[in-house]
Amino acid sequence: MASPTLQRPGRILAILLLIIVVLGLTAFWPGQDHSVKLGLDLRGGTEFILVPKLSTGEGQITSEQLDKTVEIIRSRVDSFGVAEATVTTQGTGSGTAIVVSIPGTISNAVREALTSTAKLTFRPVLKEEFGSPQVTPTPATTPTPAPTPAPTPSATTKVNPSPSTSGNGRALSSALRAASATPTPKATSPAATPSVVAKVPSPQPPIQSKTDDAKLEAAYLALDCSTKGALAGGKPEDPAQYMVTCGKDGQFKYLLSPAVILGTDISSAGASI
Repeated sequence: MASPTLQRPGRILAILLLIIVVLGLTAFWPGQDHSVKLGLDLRGGTEFILVPKLSTGEGQITSEQLDKTVEIIRSRVDSFGVAEATVTTQGTGSGTAIVVSIPGTISNAVREALTSTAKLTFRPVLKEEFGSPQVTPTPATTPTPAPTPAPTPSATTKVNPSPSTSGNGRALSSALRAASATPTPKATSPAATPSVVAKVPSPQPPIQSKTDDAKLEAAYLALDCSTKGALAGGKPEDPAQYMVTCGKDGQFKYLLSPAVILGTDISSAGASI
């Protein structure tokens, strides 16, 4: 007759208790976010409506281009670890829009990643200046003193008064002294008339032209990257034209030549030491 199997309920309970303790420590380990992540329907969020446009401004947007754009945007959102985000399309044809719904409050990094255009071009930099006009101190004008004319020696006639003409002699000497003591008036420069300079509105980048002409140079000088909307982006550009635009932070502005390399010319990319 076979011997009965010995049961050890204490060992089984100890193993279950150890598993529960390990799971509890993993779930409530200090330094981790243990709050419940609510979805878009429970706590609200932010919704972006993106309308795609062709860079050339002509033709129709195909369904393959829309699917590729949705895939790129979804990968951008997922890279930030945003939970319960949805990327969908609305409409058909040229009026199709891409709707991105993100729960909660989003950061500026997510906002910039969604509104920036995924287009790679290599353009030589022709000119670079500060994005905002620099204030040049005006040197103070020092008044130039008027030259003082040298006194011209005058011949003095000595009068020997006689006893009968002594009063007339004193009167003639007083008149000569008064004439020589009269100050010479100085020429006063006219007051400077302030000039009125009309403020020219700053154009909005990107500014493009087929040639690097005087009009494009004037637009480059008039561009002020500190104005509202100068860093908005999202406008299509033609890689075959010259372009005036601002840097990402608006600190500098650039005059760029037509693109010499496009993103479609690059098959792969990597980094190595």
